[in-house]
Order: sequence, then structure tokens, then C-alpha cells
Amino acid sequence: MAIAGAIDIRSAIFVVYGQNIGTCVTALISSVGTNRTARRTAIVHLLFNVFGTILFIVLSLVLPLADWMEQLFPGNVAAQISAVHVCFNVVCTAIMLPLSNFLIKIACKVIPGQDPIKERPALKYLDARILETPPIAVAQVLKEVQRMGELSIGNFEKSMSALLDGDESKIKEVNETEELINFLNRGITSYLVKTNGLGLEGSDRHIIGPLYHGTHDWERVGDHAKNICELARMMVDGKANMSFQAVSDIQEMRKEVSGILHNSLKMFAELGKDDKLGEIITEEEEAIDMHTRQIRDNHIERLNQGLCSAASGTVLMDLLTNLERIADHATNVAFFRTKHVSVSKLKSITPSVGV
Repeated sequence: MAIAGAIDIRSAIFVVYGQNIGTCVTALISSVGTNRTARRTAIVHLLFNVFGTILFIVLSLVLPLADWMEQLFPGNVAAQISAVHVCFNVVCTAIMLPLSNFLIKIACKVIPGQDPIKERPALKYLDARILETPPIAVAQVLKEVQRMGELSIGNFEKSMSALLDGDESKIKEVNETEELINFLNRGITSYLVKTNGLGLEGSDRHIIGPLYHGTHDWERVGDHAKNICELARMMVDGKANMSFQAVSDIQEMRKEVSGILHNSLKMFAELGKDDKLGEIITEEEEAIDMHTRQIRDNHIERLNQGLCSAASGTVLMDLLTNLERIADHATNVAFFRTKHVSVSKLKSITPSVGV
């Protein structure tokens, strides 16, 4: 337009300012559906240009900016426009750079919350070098299996939130964490095979089998959590639903299963020192079995009364099966862990191990 003589520098300056804001639209559109960091980046881009435009509008009204550009490139409006654009970005960057934390705070206010941190698949406590010291290697495996248990319990909690709260974001989190759990299962199992080939003392050798079973059980808990997410997807997509009574029953069942998972992990971490905790876990497992039968009976009664659909019944029955099996695996962890272990021996090893 400038080359054709349709616009002069005094009008073009304000068009340049407006275009700097307009170019933010592509970044804003691109950030739709992305994580919080990406959306905040687009917001910072917009803030940078809006604040810069306000600043340069004030400068243009106070200072003879157009005259300076005409003196710098006389008779060449296109070059004058380019120079304004360069000045805008250089000056704004120089001014905004020290204020970057301020822009970040505003972006965090506009887009609150935090993105979930995806943990990189890696063995945290195991290293081939510690195989040279078998007792320490066994103690470190205990820590890695405990970490795997924490991840599996976290996935269970997230899967139930996805199901009962309709939180679709939890489904993605569960699937990502499940990859890490599977990685740990392979890594720990491989490490146990190597450890078993070492010259272990009797008490250490006896723990290898229980650790293998414990690793398998935590991996299965993660699998059942993923199964629950598949049921949650059906609920979110509107392919099935549950009655108010069924939801109430499942919420109670969720608390019971969560309780036995945490108690089993605690018994594992405390090396089976608390016999009363073992009794509590046994009682919890029996209560869950009884509650499962009761919920199934209640569901059949609702079906007979026409209060539930067949699709909803399928979801409920599958969910109960997964919850009951999670409780069974939690019980396995608690008692496989202490079946052949010399507690006094492990107590003398674990505190001395650096993490």
C-alpha cells in the first residue's frame, strides 16, 4: 500500500501496531487444546504485544516518531514502515525483558493450575553397580517395588476420579503412568533375576520370590486401574451410566479398596513389623468381598424392578470385578512380602542404604 502511495507513514504506524496484536491470534488458536504451559505462552505473547502497542501509541503521540522515520529514510515509505516495525520489537523487548516475571504472573492468573508432571521411565533406586553388594541390592529393590506400589495406588485413585467425577483428564494421566508401571515391572523383574544369581544369604534369598510376586501384583493393580478408565470412558461418552444408589455403593467401595491398598503398602514399607496391621488387612479384604456380593445383589434387585439398564449393569459388574481383584492383589502384596523374610535382617540393611 505504501509503495502504491495509498498510505503514508503517519497512518501506517498505527496499522503496524495493530498488526502486532493481530498476529497473536494464530498463537492463541494454536494453543487451544494444549497444556497449560502452551496456553500461557500464547497469553504472554499477547500481553507483550498489547503492552508494547499501548507504549508506542503514547510515544507516537508525545514524540515525532513519524518525522524521525521520514528523516531516516526520506521518500521511501516502505522502508520507514519496516524501520517502525524493527523499532517496535527491539524497544519492546528491551523494556519487557526485565518485566518477564510480571508477564508470567499475569499469564498464570489467566490460566491457573499446574500441568501434571509426566515421570520419565527410569529405575530410580536400582543400578547394576550395587549388584556387587547383594544385601544393598535387595534393599534397593524393596524401595523400587514400593515406588511402583505408590504409582499403582495413584493410578487407582485417578481412575476412580475419572469414573465417579467424569474427569476425562485423569484417563490420560492413568495411561501415561501405566507405561511407567509396565517399565518398572520389566526393569525390576530383570534386576531380580540378576540378584538371584548372586551369592545371597538365606534371608536375602528367601525375599526374592516374594518381591517378584509383589512386583507382579502391583503391575496387576495398575492394569485394573486402566480397565476402570475404560469404563470411565464409556460413562464420559454417554454410552452407560449408573443409578444414584450404585454410585453411592461404589463410592463406599472406593474408600474400602483405597484403605486396603494404603495399608498393604504400609505393611510392605514397614517390613511386616505390625502384626495388627496384617489382621486389619485380612478384615478389610473380607469386608470388601462381602460388600461386593451385597452390591451385586442390590443391582440384581434394581434390574428386576426395572430401575437399571443392561448397559449400566455391565459397567457396574465389570467395575466390581476390578475392585475386588485390586483388593486381592493388595492382600497378596501384604502377605507375600512377609512370608519368608527375616525382619531383623532387613531392618539392619535398609536404614544404611543411601537413596
